[in-house]
Amino acid sequence: MKILLDTHYLIWSFTNPEKLLQSVADLLVSEESEFFFSQAS
Repeated sequence: MKILLDTHYLIWSFTNPEKLLQSVADLLVSEESEFFFSQAS
């Protein structure tokens, strides 16, 4: 799955992972996920 992440979520995933929804956390660790990051942030 291709996922476009905002920089906010990228930072949150490292600094406050407990604030992420479990479904989002599952996508972040899935080997099937391909990530892209917004350069506009």
